[in-house]
Amino acid sequence: MATMHDDQHHLTASELASVLLKILGIYWIVSAVLMVPNVLALRSMTGEQYDGVPGSETVFTTQLLTAVFVFGVGASLLLATRSVVRALFSGPREPAPPIGSSSLQAVGFSLIGVWLLAYALPTLASNGVVLLALSKGGRELERAGYLEANWTSLLPPFFEAAIGLWLLLGARRLSAAWHGRGSGEGDDATS
Repeated sequence: MATMHDDQHHLTASELASVLLKILGIYWIVSAVLMVPNVLALRSMTGEQYDGVPGSETVFTTQLLTAVFVFGVGASLLLATRSVVRALFSGPREPAPPIGSSSLQAVGFSLIGVWLLAYALPTLASNGVVLLALSKGGRELERAGYLEANWTSLLPPFFEAAIGLWLLLGARRLSAAWHGRGSGEGDDATS
């Protein structure tokens, strides 16, 4: 009878990245699918429901393009995982040691950072395009009204994106600080 220890497999960094990229791809595809009802609702609205706002088609188009972009990124991550992993690990191919706790924690911080970015960027992009559309053609008052009415809903995705970027780019340093080391270098496989 084989023990659990005999069958244990240690993940390499590229295997872990592959799994995480597939999960992120599925998340983005689901997010895009969840945007579809809003896009369809915007498409069926009349000019009266838009309160006569000129360029209401722009709002629909930006929401549609955001959904298509999010779906495309998700599908690319899901279908081209091997290519993305090869690009991420394009250095010399040496046998990789098992991942140590500090490195695994850094991957976890990076994953949380990517998830926060994935969650916040569609909202920020959508609102950014609406603001851009409202900045054209003498619609500054409408843009100011939009900002005044929506500034509280713009803050959470902005902070989510900022924290996500910080976690993504500073994961190794944060993990090293967590473990009481000054830098992210020198993680051993058994810590």
